[in-house]
This record gives sequence, C-alpha cells and structure tokens, in this order.
Amino acid sequence: MEELDSSEERIARLTGSLRAVTERGRPTLEAQTLRIDELREFVLRTESSTARAVPPPIRAAVLARPRGDREVSVGQARYRLIGEAEQTEARDGSYRLLRADARQATAPSREVRLSRLEVLGDAEQRRAELKHEAQLHGTVVGLPKVLAREDRREGFTFITEMPPGAGLSAVYGRAPYPGIILDTLVRLLPQVARTLEGLHAVGKAHRALRPEVLIASRERLWLRDAGLAAVPATAGEAGRSVALPSRNARR
Repeated sequence: MEELDSSEERIARLTGSLRAVTERGRPTLEAQTLRIDELREFVLRTESSTARAVPPPIRAAVLARPRGDREVSVGQARYRLIGEAEQTEARDGSYRLLRADARQATAPSREVRLSRLEVLGDAEQRRAELKHEAQLHGTVVGLPKVLAREDRREGFTFITEMPPGAGLSAVYGRAPYPGIILDTLVRLLPQVARTLEGLHAVGKAHRALRPEVLIASRERLWLRDAGLAAVPATAGEAGRSVALPSRNARR
C-alpha cells in the first residue's frame, strides 16, 4: 500500500514546480545586466540624436557679433552702433549718409544719435545741409543738443543727445490707440508742437514726422532729430498749407 505524502511534502513539491516554471519563463540575470561599455554607447547615441532633434537656442541665432563697421570714431571718442542703421547713397554715387542710434564706448558712456556723411565725390551741397542740420540742433529749443562734430575732407559727422525714453511704438504700442493713451498723447503733443514752432520761426519745417522720430516717456514727448528741415523742399512740396477746422465750426 502506497503511503500518502505528508502535507509539508506536498507543499514543498508544489512550490518547487511553480518556481521551476517561473524561472524557465524569466530572463536570466546575465541578460538583464547592462555592461558599462553598453551604457556609455547608449548615452552617446542618445545625446547625438537629441542634438539633431533639438534646434539651437534662439539666442545663438540673433546674437550680434561685433564687426569693424559697427564702430565709428569721432575725435578721441568711439561709438558703437545699436540696432539697424539707416544708410542712403546718392544716385550719382557722390556720398553715403549713415544715421544710427549708438552708444558711446568711451567715457562718458551714454546713448546718442549719430549722423555721418562719407564724401565719395562732389558732395559739398549735402555737406552744407548736414552742417545746417547740426546748427538747427544747437539753436531750436526742444531739439537734442549736439555733443560732438567733426568736419574732415572725407566727410562730416555730428553726434546728438538721445532723449530719455524709447520710440513711440515701444512705449505705447501701435495705432489705433485706446482712449486713455490718446488722452496722454494729446497732453504731451504741445511739447513737440513748440519744437516744430521753433523750426517754423526760422523758416524751416520738419517734413519727416513718423513714429520712429518721436521719443516718448510717460511724462514727455521729444523729437529725435530735425528731419528734413535742412534739406530744400522739392517741387510741389513747398507752399502747401493745411487748413485746420475751427472749434466753433458747425456742420
């Protein structure tokens, strides 16, 4: 007669069978181990794929690199151009005119406006106009003062103060303006009007008013420059007047 297994023996046999089945279906310890050289290869491969997938930072794309033509010397002072420069060239190639915001690189450090004429041919009339423009900055109340000027055979340069503040669009945004901003601008406009009146008193007109030439703060509005006041009016430009409606006019 066959003896029955004790309960302890049956449990041990069942547990062993289950363990054997489980271990046969489980990966071995060696298969689960990642060697150091494999780990290094995985990291390098991941870094390489990430570098290809992720674009470089925007800062690297817009970072301004210093160039020789971004610095102008006037006497012993040096000025670094800021932002986009406005450069015009005569149709006959007789001159190039550069206008730009700049920062004085030599003491005292300050932001300025730079106007520089490079003479390439017969440009005496343009030189005289630029000299007259600098003179207007020195005589018309409200225009930025001239800080430096240099008159050389190869050109003429003058530097003016940059009024405190920023361009009209930078301070108040772009038109159309909400009512509260319009009220502020209307309150500040008389200061600009007095400067324009000063130009008119000497028989000149700005003729180049646009948002870029209006420098604004929360308390004041300035003209950045004299515009085309020193340049003779073209045919059909002079003599025009604009009739403003009277406040008492009724329809």
